[in-house]
Amino acid sequence: MAANPKMRNFARSLEGELNQRGFKTVNAKRVNQRLMQEGLLKKGGSCGLVSGKEKILNRGIGSKRSGFNVFVKEEDNRVLVYYMNPDTGPDAPMLRRNEKGKMPAGQNYNILKTYKGIQNPAAYAEKVAKDIAHYASLKPDTEYRMESHLHSGWMFGGYIGGSKQIKDDGMSNIMHVLRVMAHTNRDVVALTSHNAFNERQFRAMEIIAQEMGMVMVPSVELTIPGRTPNGPHVCCYLADAGVAMNEFNLIALKGREDYAMPPFNDVGQFPEIVQKLFAQMVKGTRELFMSVAHPFNFYTAERNLYEVGALSSIECGPYSFVEVMQLMHYFQGVEGWNFGMSDKDTIPNLDNRSLQECVHDICATHLPPGTKRTPNSIAYAFALQMQFDGTVHNTFTGTDDHYTPDMNYRSNGLPQVRGHTEIEMARVYAKMADRKPTSQELISWLLSNQILTTGFVYLEHEDGYLRVPKGRKSYNKATSAAAKKMHAAGQKLYQKAVIRDLATFKISPSEMVNLAHSFGIGD
Repeated sequence: MAANPKMRNFARSLEGELNQRGFKTVNAKRVNQRLMQEGLLKKGGSCGLVSGKEKILNRGIGSKRSGFNVFVKEEDNRVLVYYMNPDTGPDAPMLRRNEKGKMPAGQNYNILKTYKGIQNPAAYAEKVAKDIAHYASLKPDTEYRMESHLHSGWMFGGYIGGSKQIKDDGMSNIMHVLRVMAHTNRDVVALTSHNAFNERQFRAMEIIAQEMGMVMVPSVELTIPGRTPNGPHVCCYLADAGVAMNEFNLIALKGREDYAMPPFNDVGQFPEIVQKLFAQMVKGTRELFMSVAHPFNFYTAERNLYEVGALSSIECGPYSFVEVMQLMHYFQGVEGWNFGMSDKDTIPNLDNRSLQECVHDICATHLPPGTKRTPNSIAYAFALQMQFDGTVHNTFTGTDDHYTPDMNYRSNGLPQVRGHTEIEMARVYAKMADRKPTSQELISWLLSNQILTTGFVYLEHEDGYLRVPKGRKSYNKATSAAAKKMHAAGQKLYQKAVIRDLATFKISPSEMVNLAHSFGIGD
């Protein structure tokens, strides 16, 4: 705790002021107790969500109100207060520097205040609480923000379930992920592991999320084979863990068990699997919601990986333009922006005439004139077109984050600050009980169009590019170093698994090189 009694009193007074304004403090002790009671944490252990010198407060705990989180940390003789400006309007801060290279006041979307030497802790705490309440008011109570596409890999300091088996192709510690979710004011979180759903992991995350004022939705990202064992990706959101396990057993476990890497699959063909999933969705209680992930998948000319996007897979086959467009009617959503895709690499000329014409038409209709065709700008236009013609009602923004570093009071540039999926709850809010909805309620409301999702991205149009402003995606040095370290560790960990799997694939040498490049493995 802070050595200075007045600073300690300031921290406690601020917590009290925020409590009076409807913010509740995350009960770290209760989190650990619940995990231990269900055998998800060793007796006497800690999941590491909250440090001993820290408080996390959220106005959404025990309430249906959307979340707004504040981190308060006592450190030596000072107190750190950290929260995020949730503004999504035209004047939202972007970390843009002026002509003199200086950062104008108020341009940092991550607000870190350092307090020390305070003489009147109670009065100053009231002032700080009023400032926080102002920023919280910029996020309406009825506006839920969703993390709709996310990958992990680590759990409580080790691999999920205590096993060294690869569970997903991410390297994130789940506690780091959930702290970032809190800082960026997520209300709904979907961990979309490739072809995997782990009940113990989900239950642990569900408990922690409940105590933090968030909703965990059981999810999986299915990779459906096409020309290679890493074909079009589909994000599936399920009503509850039981439904998720049924779908997982129905589809994902039908694939080959000798594949070491989760994104590789062998479960059938795209049309067959999508129609089978849809049949499950319309049967009985309709507990499955499907969205197309990164519909136009392209990294660089050397790492195009067209087959991983439903729309871009038309370029390389085996699915025709007509087939894919017909299948789109089975989906309820499309990911219109994915931060794992590029917003600066323009695609080369397409060989497939139908796809070429489709891309030309949707870009001409939905993008500003002269916009360069990047994978994200094409996906953005495609999602708008699918929504415009009534094929789907929902759009998503996916961070697709595999390497989430610890928030550590330095969150500049993280994918989660670049955009989110917005859920407008206004139509159901009045009749909701004063608690967060269950995942089952959310899926039911989505399927009946009582609530809708909209992908939101902080965008600018500059030099012909539709892209996230540099100030929203520039890491600070500490965060950049942490992300690079995790990425390098992931590549090292997965390299042997990828090479082993590639040896079993019956694909051309060029396709094999392309797949290897997609995991950072050279020739």
